[in-house]
Amino acid sequence: MVVTVVRSREPTAGPVPPEAGRRARPRESTAGPAPESRIREPALGAVAPAGILTPTRYPGSMTRSSYHHGDLRRALLKAAAEAITESGVTALSMRDLARRAGVSHAAPGHHFADRAGLLTALATDGFEQLAKALATSRLASGSLLELGVTYLRFALANRAQFEVMFRTDLYHADDPDLLAARRRAADALYAGMTDLPDAPLAGSRVEVPARPAKEGTSELVPDEVREVGLAAWSMVHGFATLWLSGAFPDSTHEDPVVAARVILGRVRQMGR
Repeated sequence: MVVTVVRSREPTAGPVPPEAGRRARPRESTAGPAPESRIREPALGAVAPAGILTPTRYPGSMTRSSYHHGDLRRALLKAAAEAITESGVTALSMRDLARRAGVSHAAPGHHFADRAGLLTALATDGFEQLAKALATSRLASGSLLELGVTYLRFALANRAQFEVMFRTDLYHADDPDLLAARRRAADALYAGMTDLPDAPLAGSRVEVPARPAKEGTSELVPDEVREVGLAAWSMVHGFATLWLSGAFPDSTHEDPVVAARVILGRVRQMGR
């Protein structure tokens, strides 16, 4: 095959005559549309002009918008809570959580080695929230009854975490952060057994308003206080569990908080 090369004549220097401009017509291209192979996509991770979001392709995954995940750990915990609420903890998978968070299936491994590690973090976060809620209620209400209502409200508002927190077979129960958060929640409960006015073991020298629970209270209380505390906790925890499972009588017709106030009010009679 012989290829003939035609060299165009170099333009002469100087301005173009007016008549040349009138006679000149642009040549129409007969090449047709560019082949698909010639259309180039931006390089992986390329920076687009301002105001344009450049798609980024992740190996082995769908095309997602290029972005920096500000807090992937928190996003995964939120996705886990949503998944457990929808399908239960048994169906939870790391791959599904990655999909919900909008990241590659390998990304969760940067924060959690396995499912047990993620559930440990979810339970720890739950105990921390519960501890803060109980501490706030204790100081604001000065009432053991309201402390129980706060516990119930936490369970109703955080159903997925509540389900995981007391399933020690699902996570690393010896995790230091988890144990510390759990102790703080227990401190608020056991301190309320003796220093809140409506507590069954409240003494005659109850301080009003209540003071923050001392660290380690749950481990230092006398046996009598521990027994009454366990009874009170069992009552409110059992109420919350029965209500969430739909096993509580007439749970579809009553307000759980109203029902709890009536039942948990009997705690005052315990230990007397």
